[in-house]
Amino acid sequence: MRRSAELHHFRIRFDAQQRGAAKRGVAGEPLHNLQVSHSARGLTGTPSAQSGPPPFALSLSKGWRAGVQNLPSRDCLSGRFAALPLQCQMAAAALLLFATVGHAQETCGVTFAVLKDGFEAGAMPAYSPPSATTPLALSVTYPTEGAILGGEMIVVAGSFSGPPNVGISVNGQAAVTTNTGFVSRPLRLMPGANSISVQLHSIDGLGPSVTRNVTFDAATSASVRLDPIDVTTAIPGSVRAVIALRSGEPLTLTRVRLDFDGDGAFDVDTETAGQVSFDYRLPGLYTITGVATLDDGDPNTPLLELPLTLPALAEHPQQHRFALCSLYGTLRSRLVAQNIASALNVLAEPLRPGFQSLWTALGAQLPSVAAQLGTIVDGTFSSQISEYIIARPIPGQPGQSMAYRVQFEREQNGVWRISAR
Repeated sequence: MRRSAELHHFRIRFDAQQRGAAKRGVAGEPLHNLQVSHSARGLTGTPSAQSGPPPFALSLSKGWRAGVQNLPSRDCLSGRFAALPLQCQMAAAALLLFATVGHAQETCGVTFAVLKDGFEAGAMPAYSPPSATTPLALSVTYPTEGAILGGEMIVVAGSFSGPPNVGISVNGQAAVTTNTGFVSRPLRLMPGANSISVQLHSIDGLGPSVTRNVTFDAATSASVRLDPIDVTTAIPGSVRAVIALRSGEPLTLTRVRLDFDGDGAFDVDTETAGQVSFDYRLPGLYTITGVATLDDGDPNTPLLELPLTLPALAEHPQQHRFALCSLYGTLRSRLVAQNIASALNVLAEPLRPGFQSLWTALGAQLPSVAAQLGTIVDGTFSSQISEYIIARPIPGQPGQSMAYRVQFEREQNGVWRISAR
């Protein structure tokens, strides 16, 4: 079953000077045994043996709290910018302006510990994000144009290219992606003609789109179908499908064999219809293939074998971390270039008026302000909502840093933006 609320923690590895304060804390403590939550004054941390974190646990290490000053409370991260206290506005301004230069050199850290992701007993597969300059492209491999489908539930699958923070929507709902492939959530078709719209989104607007026109006709259903229940997951996780017999089917189902991961070996071998599942531990776009065997009961006639196929996708959870780092780097580089109009695209709509006024007021100082150090040092992320800690050293105070929270939300179209909600 897909784990919808998995939370991942990462931490930047620092040089000796930056780690000075951390050495006074709990350096080396396994963070998956440390549950950290918000308090009215900032952060608190207590060891925990629970199986998972609360929905919005923030994993700022004790060591970093020893060397961090003036971390604004969560109250600064809600409401309209103009309505925030001046202290919160200044904190937000510093968060979004004091940063290193160079999109391609964005520091995204290394995974230090994971609160709970299923890889506690083994290594998570490596992940390499796409280039920030990757051009946008989109294609749909299933279903084909004009297809006549006998099952009312389908998934749409295809390939795309683009930078780390892009999204794909299918009939307005975000699809699940790898770096180059996507699979939609199951769609229910209406009897007759159906139009399916697939749209690629970037932070700057719409990219390529593809429309598929298909027809749902239950009378054309095969004797046996492999219908989707939930065929997308984040590794390690399972997908589910259902082996379905056509209504009133006179033949008897005697065997179904399915290969979920494309290695040529059958992962499921069953004699009955019903739900089946498979656990993926490697990311990728997959095609579940198999064969269903039916018998008419006559020993003098051959068995009937029907092919079965269904797209599935397993995403790498680190995709979201690198998408967020890329988003932060894009904001910084656009501010350095004094491109305020495009920098505003990084923010959720409610934040834009306040920051547009602030950035505009800085005038010629904007590039130099944006070029000052501010580094992602800590964070917690999931597939829909995330929170990072940004820190910059305090001049004249070695080992001490100013730190600020920044929140991200993934929009309905699959694109991440900085959000104060």
